[in-house]
Amino acid sequence: MDVNVTPALQIVPATEREGPRPRVDLVGAILCTVGLGGPVFALIEEPKHGWLVTCPSISPENAHHPGVSICAGPTMDMQILRDLFDAVARGTTTA
Repeated sequence: MDVNVTPALQIVPATEREGPRPRVDLVGAILCTVGLGGPVFALIEEPKHGWLVTCPSISPENAHHPGVSICAGPTMDMQILRDLFDAVARGTTTA
């Protein structure tokens, strides 16, 4: 590692931050808390495996019993929550 770092330290000029340090975005932090906290409270523990799933939910692609489409943790709900959590995580920035 020292072989790679030493030339970089000699070539790249040292810089210092000018002006005040960036502050934490309080509105963004509150929105992230609500954005993550709301769906987390909508999840329940699945009794067989202990996974957190949405329940009850509708799974139109899977008929678990004749004429019934209500189930626990359909794939569509889990993907929507994963996309939401990823978007909220990407949205956390400093101002």
